[in-house]
Amino acid sequence: MPENINEQAKMNEMLVANMSGMMQQLEAMQGSMEKMQNQMNKMEEKQEKEQYKQLENRDKEDEKNQKMLQNLLEQISKQQNPNLEMNAQAQNFNQVPNNSLLESIFPPKFNLANFDTNQFLKGLLVGGLATYALTNENVQKLLVQFLTKGWMGLQGGFEEMKEQFLDAQAEMESSKD
Repeated sequence: MPENINEQAKMNEMLVANMSGMMQQLEAMQGSMEKMQNQMNKMEEKQEKEQYKQLENRDKEDEKNQKMLQNLLEQISKQQNPNLEMNAQAQNFNQVPNNSLLESIFPPKFNLANFDTNQFLKGLLVGGLATYALTNENVQKLLVQFLTKGWMGLQGGFEEMKEQFLDAQAEMESSKD
């Protein structure tokens, strides 16, 4: 009988040692996670500053692109509608000089008869929405908040696991006595 008690005590000591090692590993992981959180915060601050600069530049580019797109759409609609005054220019489409805006966008062999306005407008709409979503500061903030909440949930799970190990260790030590 004493051998069983000694064996049980040794097993309990091994369990406590293993749990202590696991606790140390958990604490090291928690320290690493805190460092990562600090790095993420610094990265977010840096990213916000960069985004502000980029937004200023994008606003200027957006205005310029919007004007170009509006001009392009006007030219396309004028070429597709024979009742407009610019029909003569649409008939001479292939004679447009090499440095024109349309030729820089469309290849010289572009056939206006095969142009699908509905597909173009759908693509324009989808591209515009995607650009807006990716460049919108609110959407980016929501994404960062989502990732931060997930990270905090992970940290909370590690804290809960740590508490359970401490409780189990305390129970084993109290059963020793």
